[in-house]
Amino acid sequence: MCCGGGFDIDMKLAKIEALEAQSSVPNFWDEATAAQKIMREITRLRQEVEVWQQTSRRLADAIILAEMDDPDMAEELTAETAVLQQEVDDLEFRTLLSNKHDEANALLAIHAGAGGTEAQDWAQMLQRMFIRWAEKHKFAVDILDFTPAMRRA
Repeated sequence: MCCGGGFDIDMKLAKIEALEAQSSVPNFWDEATAAQKIMREITRLRQEVEVWQQTSRRLADAIILAEMDDPDMAEELTAETAVLQQEVDDLEFRTLLSNKHDEANALLAIHAGAGGTEAQDWAQMLQRMFIRWAEKHKFAVDILDFTPAMRRA
């Protein structure tokens, strides 16, 4: 089941096991901040492994269904293939965000500058685009500061 890169499930399972061993020591919660960080890492890794395992099982089921070569199942197989393609694309995207700092927050600043009304409109379109992209990828979005455009009548 080892796939390398961000999909390296065997490595993630081994890391979960090691972290769980750390969490079982008697004085684990003496340093609460460090303990919480380890527990969050265990939860994150378990979620990643579960998503991969579920997708892997569904892919295997779809392959078995395709090998049956049953024309009555063609429509269901086509629909399942489309869903699985999206899930694999999402998993692939997640592997791009698998470096140590990729779990951290990001700040994005958009400034219209001195471009007038068109630049202000463009800045608002960019803002909406980035918010929709972030929400689609299940990222939380908070607008920390916003200065509305000064429109002249």
